[in-house]
Amino acid sequence: MLGLLSESEAREVEQVVAAYPEIKSELNAMEDALTQYAVAKGIPMPADLPGRIIRRLETLDKDVPPGSTTPPQTDSGSGPILPILGFLLITALAGAIYFWFQTDELQENLNTTQTELQQLQVNCDQIQDSLEQIVLSLAVLRSEGNQTFIMRGLPDKNPGAVANVYYNTQAQQAFLDIRELPPPPAGQQYQLWGIGASGVPQSMDVFNIPQGDGINFIPVPYLADVSVFAVSLEPAGGSPSPTDVHMISG
Repeated sequence: MLGLLSESEAREVEQVVAAYPEIKSELNAMEDALTQYAVAKGIPMPADLPGRIIRRLETLDKDVPPGSTTPPQTDSGSGPILPILGFLLITALAGAIYFWFQTDELQENLNTTQTELQQLQVNCDQIQDSLEQIVLSLAVLRSEGNQTFIMRGLPDKNPGAVANVYYNTQAQQAFLDIRELPPPPAGQQYQLWGIGASGVPQSMDVFNIPQGDGINFIPVPYLADVSVFAVSLEPAGGSPSPTDVHMISG
């Protein structure tokens, strides 16, 4: 702790400590308390601070003759002022260290606030994404020339499954809207198919079920002249042709 004072202040404290063992004990107690506080709070104290204190006190033990009880005099010869000055210096030292800990706690509070602001930014980004999805959904539903195909689960596969395909020949766009569909088993994916006049299913890509309960329109590849849509359960990555149909429009 003495290392936090100026050289002149440190010398005066050393003189007081040499003459008054109770002040030396107080310094030791202050060091112990501050060390315990720093450990409890996880505050990194200066690496050389305890060593400086110990070396100072060990030096004082060697310099003061055994049995010496005469307090050092000041230049003016007024003996009692030195312990008072020592008390004031120790008080100032305690205040400086208290300020150091307070500054560290303020830094911790600042770090916590920054973390909360970052989380708030993430939440705002998620809300922004949801709003953009809603705007897209409304635009799709209001588009001129839009057709809606409702796919339902097959009775022996997913009887409660429901999904819509919004198909627009004018804009040449298609969107998939999952209403109710259980997650696929591990290692498998759902795949969307479009069937035209030829009757041959054409892949419109595999898709993942969106997370959350919000509106999620999934853009899918556009195929011309499609009149029927279907969903099959395939190995991850999809198949050239459907092998396990779970949903179909009609």
